[in-house]
Amino acid sequence: MKNEYEDIEQLERYQKGECTSEEKKEVEDRLANDEAFRGLYDDMELMVLGLKRTSGGSSIEDKIELLRKTVELNEEREVINLKSWFTKTRINLSIAAVISLLIASMFLFNNVGNNSPESLFQDYFQPYENLNSALRGNEQEIDNITRAYLAYERGEFENAILLFGNIDSITENRTTHQFYLGNAYLGIGEGKNAIPLFLEVSRSTSILADTAKWYLALSHLQNRDTEKAKKILIEIQNSRNDYSSQSKELLEKLN
Repeated sequence: MKNEYEDIEQLERYQKGECTSEEKKEVEDRLANDEAFRGLYDDMELMVLGLKRTSGGSSIEDKIELLRKTVELNEEREVINLKSWFTKTRINLSIAAVISLLIASMFLFNNVGNNSPESLFQDYFQPYENLNSALRGNEQEIDNITRAYLAYERGEFENAILLFGNIDSITENRTTHQFYLGNAYLGIGEGKNAIPLFLEVSRSTSILADTAKWYLALSHLQNRDTEKAKKILIEIQNSRNDYSSQSKELLEKLN
């Protein structure tokens, strides 16, 4: 029976396309019928993929996704003891480096990944409650506004954006409409479109001005601009309004 070292060498040749037709058939038969051999092959495939992504300057999201795949694979079957495996088999050092990267990424995923801008945005974003169910105006304006807010209240944000776009831009409650339109954009992941809306509301005399600053900070967070988000959060924290405690908490997670 072939030992593990011979299996690894055979699989390396198979991955590189260096096997004879007989060796290729033998490998494919074993992959179909030998669970341990298939597990070894899956490990090597993940390592090679990790090496390619690392050398190619991939993003941290790609590395974390690779880590997730490794963890999922290991949950389905017994994990090979990597330390003894590398000691016994003299595996290629470049692949060993990828394993070191994955181990380091495990700590990153557990300790830092949960504080990424994306995850923090999801933790703190809640669409602002619809408080505008009874607005006044001419008949057509009432119809457009009512439908826009109903769509917003139902979480139909794309439809709400279209309906808000049909509201007269000089309507009396323009800044309020902009505020909810910004929330709708955040609801579909388009923080970049929400930023100018919240910025204008925050500079207005509207009662929503302070609240708009909080959502402006979240818009920058969704847009992965953590420095701008932190600058606004510091301002909110120092102003001691309804969002001061949340801003302080969020700042601590960002720092």
